Amino acid sequence: MLDHHYDASGNPVTTPLTPRTLALPLDELRRIPLVIGAAGGEDKVEAIVGAVRGGILSALATDYQTALSILDFL
Repeated sequence: MLDHHYDASGNPVTTPLTPRTLALPLDELRRIPLVIGAAGGEDKVEAIVGAVRGGILSALATDYQTALSILDFL
């Protein structure tokens, strides 16, 4: 999300790109009352769950199959 990397628990993951990322920091993003993510596909499930667990997303627009996969992941 915004080129920040995090694990399935929502914890930040440092990569070689971290110092070069030019984006709103995740701490500031978490302070925004409504953050809507749009993502779909089996390959995005872990990232979506991590964003929710990390308090980054407060709403999600996705497709039915991805929603079912998210529920299965939990």
